[in-house]
Amino acid sequence: MAKIQANIIITGMVQGVVFRWFIKERADDLGVTGWVKNQPDGSVKILALGERNKIEALISAAEQGPRFAQVADIKVDWQKLQNKFTDFEILF
Repeated sequence: MAKIQANIIITGMVQGVVFRWFIKERADDLGVTGWVKNQPDGSVKILALGERNKIEALISAAEQGPRFAQVADIKVDWQKLQNKFTDFEILF
């Protein structure tokens, strides 16, 4: 199956609740590469690369989030594969 990438923006109470580590763990389990990073506006941004069904599974996990997160909205911008990563990182 062809790989694609998605830019994902998650809003709500998603910082200070171990959201990035939660996403990294799920991405690693799914074999998705890319990164996750807190944004200055309080959102979390994910660049996810992989098979569409695996990225969709990551998005589903993000909708639930870790225990204390409260996800208000998720925006996904699907794109042709433009980047290449060997793993999934938490950016600071």
